[in-house]
Amino acid sequence: MKEELPDNWTKVNLENVVEIYDNRRKPISAKERSKRLGDIPYYGATGIAGYIDDYIFDEELVLLGEDGAPFLERNKNVAYLIKGKSWVNNHAHVLKGRDGIVSNKIVLYFLNQFNYNGYVGGTTRLKLNQKNLKIIPFPLSPLAEQERIVAKLDNLFTKLDKIKASLAKIPELLQNFRQQVLTQAVTGKLTEEWRKGSSKWNKATIKELSQKIFDGPFGSKLKTADYTPSGVQVVRLENIKRLSFDTTKQSFISKEKYEELKGNTLKKGDIIFASFVGDEIRATLLPELSTPAINKADCFCIRLDQEKIDKHFCLYVLLSNEGKDQIIELAHGITRPRINLTQLRSINIPLPSLKEQQEIVNRVENLFNKADKIQKKYEVLKTNIEQLPRAILHKAFKGELVPQLESDGDAKDLLREIEGLKAESLLKKASGRRKAIKDFGKDYTLEQERQLKVAEEKETYKK
Repeated sequence: MKEELPDNWTKVNLENVVEIYDNRRKPISAKERSKRLGDIPYYGATGIAGYIDDYIFDEELVLLGEDGAPFLERNKNVAYLIKGKSWVNNHAHVLKGRDGIVSNKIVLYFLNQFNYNGYVGGTTRLKLNQKNLKIIPFPLSPLAEQERIVAKLDNLFTKLDKIKASLAKIPELLQNFRQQVLTQAVTGKLTEEWRKGSSKWNKATIKELSQKIFDGPFGSKLKTADYTPSGVQVVRLENIKRLSFDTTKQSFISKEKYEELKGNTLKKGDIIFASFVGDEIRATLLPELSTPAINKADCFCIRLDQEKIDKHFCLYVLLSNEGKDQIIELAHGITRPRINLTQLRSINIPLPSLKEQQEIVNRVENLFNKADKIQKKYEVLKTNIEQLPRAILHKAFKGELVPQLESDGDAKDLLREIEGLKAESLLKKASGRRKAIKDFGKDYTLEQERQLKVAEEKETYKK
């Protein structure tokens, strides 16, 4: 379907509205650049790739990825604007809007909304060659309208950036909220009025509250060669998230191997705890799986005595700041801090009555559900906002973003100006060739002509 443009617009090939300076690019290896460190940006397909001690360009330019740019990822930019001194390698096309025809800014905006399907080739690394670059169809509008389009886009994207910055704070705010809820929960403040000043909570270690605590099989007991495409599932560190179990990553052993490791059988509702301590503690309840399961080394299993403690409450304690402080205090190792089973067993757990534990769990889940709803709304809004720039740009280059004015004139006048510039350029080239021939004729002697004929005759004789 042919795209309709305003009457005073026209469509031209990109090469007609931009200068292409690809022949001035100079790639330099990282090794060579390391010997020439400086403060001049060295640009590649998607931005600054390093710095160097010299420059090729010293002006405002539009760089468009030649290869390695996210051409078919609709919410990502493939072109960017640079100013001042710069060095560009051969992974980016170097463009500049023709004076009096288009501005760099409108070229930039256009290239970041264009659909490159059919213009890029390659499988693992897409490439936009210069031949296809030149024939990209560009919707040319009158200069005055171009200026209004750019001003409108600048204004809209400034507002959009502010919205994005505000939105970016939401995940951290929600995480802090959840952590505060856990703190209130495990210190008794969440149920203070429910408890009505009854006796203080007791404390007990995880060992005292558990039926069984065990680690997965180490070393030769479970080797890489033991894994099979299907069978009995092996729970690994990659499955353990914070309050969730990743079911997308599955590993299995045969039923025969499982018989050897049956003592490591996990049950639904066990707390699965990652022994490695990072920025956050990773632990969750084991969901119902489609096969029997065992744990791998460093995936601790805590099977609680349900008559003493609620499994959800115990999990919340481990993931709270109070639990984390104990775990960090016990952790050993520099590059990958971790705790062992003995240390895990020694962790103290606050112990209200089972009835209060269940009340705490209900309140925490209710508050977490509210946070989850906000999270889902945030994710939908974030997705919509990520798609908005492309939609705004598409509208701009259909002539629907700002009104057309009679005083703007017609882009066809610019087209005639382009044709005039091309004709002038051809005349200059022809004049240059004639001058070169004339100069050559001055220096070309009869003796040289005779020598040339002799050489040609010798060459013919050889054949």
